[in-house]
Formats: sequence, structure tokens, C-alpha cells
Amino acid sequence: AYLPSFPPDLKRLYYLQRSRANRRFVSGELWVTDLETGKKQRLLPDFQMQHYNVSPDGKQVTFVTTDPTGHAPLYIATLDGSSAPRRLSSLDCVRALFAPDGDVFFVGGQEGNMFLQRIKPDGTGLQKVIPDQVTFLYDISPDGKWLATWVGSDVRAYPSTGGSPIPICAACAGAGTEDRGITPPLVSWSRDRKLVYLYSEERSEERRVGKE
Repeated sequence: AYLPSFPPDLKRLYYLQRSRANRRFVSGELWVTDLETGKKQRLLPDFQMQHYNVSPDGKQVTFVTTDPTGHAPLYIATLDGSSAPRRLSSLDCVRALFAPDGDVFFVGGQEGNMFLQRIKPDGTGLQKVIPDQVTFLYDISPDGKWLATWVGSDVRAYPSTGGSPIPICAACAGAGTEDRGITPPLVSWSRDRKLVYLYSEERSEERRVGKE
């Protein structure tokens, strides 16, 4: 199991569980565990997911899956099963996150030509956020004003409304390579909005080499 996450009420734990039916390393079934009772339940059993994100109100989930043609479209679904999952975008997607206002930000496009996109949960209002090509979206600040992204080889924070970025670190971008989904998030905000955490694979490697 990997990619654990808590909903806002902190009463459950969501995670992906790797399936023998899928050979992709970072792909699996969405499960939830009730932290009070320990009861586990698989959600959306018709889908294998590469990434997922629970909405701020804890009622919806957006996720990237792989269709039979090898493409990776973006979907949205209710967590209580009250409505069928809907495709939000047919673009090939890498990662999608809910903003505090409910909009969905994702990296999508065609291979070698991926951009940071924004779309409303009803599927309308698709727009490109910045002109730069983007490899990965790490996190959205709790107030929804900043987007931590992988651009070129750098990690930058862009305003969610567009504009010039703030550099976080140079030549440090990565998604965990073979450990993707297991290592800590490379960039993440604290919930009180006061701190940004940065996981440095280079520093971790230096420490390992030093110990050896």
C-alpha cells in the first residue's frame, strides 16, 4: 500500500493498494480504513489508479487511471457512490489535486507537451494556468494561492492565478524515480500555511553514502 492521505475530519485513511492484476508499479486499488473501527473497504472497484486526491469537503475524489488504449484520463467520483464516476478530461494526465475552492489542478496534455491545467468539478472551464511546460504538480498551498511544480529541472511555486514564480530549489526536481509513491512528497505545505517542507533525494543519498 502507498500514497496514504487523510480527509479533513481525520477519521479515515485513504491509500492505494497494489494489485496483481496491474503490472504498473505506481498503480492500484483505492481503499479506505475507518480509524475508529479498523474496518477496510475498497472504493471504485472498476478502476486502477495512478494517483488520487480527496476533495476538501471529503465528499469527492479525483483520480488518474489508465484506459485500454494506454492513455491516462482524469476522472472525478463521489466517495459514497451516490453517482457514477465522470471523466473530467481526456488529456493524458500525470497528477491532479483539488484546490480549496473545489477546482481541480492537474498536469495534462500529450507526451512531451504537458502543461499545468485547471478545470471545474463539473468539467467546465478548462484552462492552461501558465505558459511553461510542467512535469509534475507537487502540492497546492492550503489557501489555494500557490502551486508547487516541477518545471525544467527546478521546483517552483507559481501563483494559482498565473504570474511569475518563486523558486524553491534549482536542479532538485524529481518524483521519487523507482521509489515514486513510497518516498515522502518532495514538496508539501503545513496545514497552518506557515511552512513548506522539501524532501531532498540528493541529501538523502549523501547521508547514505556517508554512512557507508
